[in-house]
Amino acid sequence: MSPAPVSSPQAGPIIIPYKQSRDAIIVDVTINGRVTKPFVVDTGASYMVIATSIADELYLSPHSSGQKITLQTANGRVSAPLINLDSVQIGSLAAPNVVAAVHDFDESKTVYGLLGLSFLSRFQMTVDAQRHQLIFTPIAAPNDYASQNCITALNLVKKGQQLRDFSE
Repeated sequence: MSPAPVSSPQAGPIIIPYKQSRDAIIVDVTINGRVTKPFVVDTGASYMVIATSIADELYLSPHSSGQKITLQTANGRVSAPLINLDSVQIGSLAAPNVVAAVHDFDESKTVYGLLGLSFLSRFQMTVDAQRHQLIFTPIAAPNDYASQNCITALNLVKKGQQLRDFSE
């Protein structure tokens, strides 16, 4: 199965409704076209983070010798492996080859991951808090998105972080 293409810049804004839980924005995220679960939109997270249960359901196993990152959690720092997701979709908005960290979540809270910059940095996102909508405008995708390469993705995320830091 080939990954879903990222929406083209000519497609115009894409509006995604969201739910709010306390101060968190929650959207339904579909991974690899097969599993849909609620995720927190987290512009402070460098990577998408998916629950171990989702990785298991999709038969995604991080390589023991693969790249790992350090996540800062409420319980301290933890090491988490990186994997490549074929596609990530929210509503009609889809992006191929998204890097994600795999980490255990307390699923009793009904959130299965974080939608971080490895997905979000491909789009300009505006929050319409009054209407509970996220408005996404696609950014032209570099050819690197077609590659399933964690190192390339890491560099793209760093570039997104630099752009974010510059805009603050």
